[in-house]
Amino acid sequence: MVGAGPSVVRAALMAILVLLARGTGRTYFAARALLMTALAMVLWNPKILIFDTGFQLSFLATMGLIWVTPIVGAKLQWVTEKWAIRNIVSDTISTQITVLPLLLYKMGLFSVVSIPANILILPVVPVAMFFGFITGLLGLIFLPLAFPFAVISQILLGYILKVSEIFASFPFASFSISDFPLWLMWLVYCLYVYLYLLVRRKFSSITPQFRFVKKSST
Repeated sequence: MVGAGPSVVRAALMAILVLLARGTGRTYFAARALLMTALAMVLWNPKILIFDTGFQLSFLATMGLIWVTPIVGAKLQWVTEKWAIRNIVSDTISTQITVLPLLLYKMGLFSVVSIPANILILPVVPVAMFFGFITGLLGLIFLPLAFPFAVISQILLGYILKVSEIFASFPFASFSISDFPLWLMWLVYCLYVYLYLLVRRKFSSITPQFRFVKKSST
């Protein structure tokens, strides 16, 4: 339904690996799954590694969720866990950190309002996806039966778009940095790796997210 864009393919392949791991009782490490998925996609089409910004952003954002979110979350104990606000804030900050150098190099834009916008939008996204799925499924069976769910989906999607429009309309919503050079982007990512290794040594108990083990039936 959404096409086979790089971010969709990456998410689908990683989800398939989750299902395979759970079905076979194996341990699922998201970091390994991400690297395997990226390798498969590059082998299928090597051009995406250099020319596909969507693939690059999706890969980096997922790296942020896996490796950076646990560190950021450990620093945000003062943020409430109600409505998953702490997770939303830590996920947003982590992904923003990891994609920022590439975004500045490719587009030269930095969003100032991403965190408050995500706090208002992300809790609604799974619900909107659910009702959208039900609408599409029932629409294939009997169109009038899907109408009430379509109305709910429309309301939720309208809310998401309205919040996005409001935050985007702020004069300080984003600022641009023109002529962000390639060498500086690589320098920042090298600094990221160095800082991450330092933090991991200091907080050895912090482990990457998304590690699943199937429970024994006994």
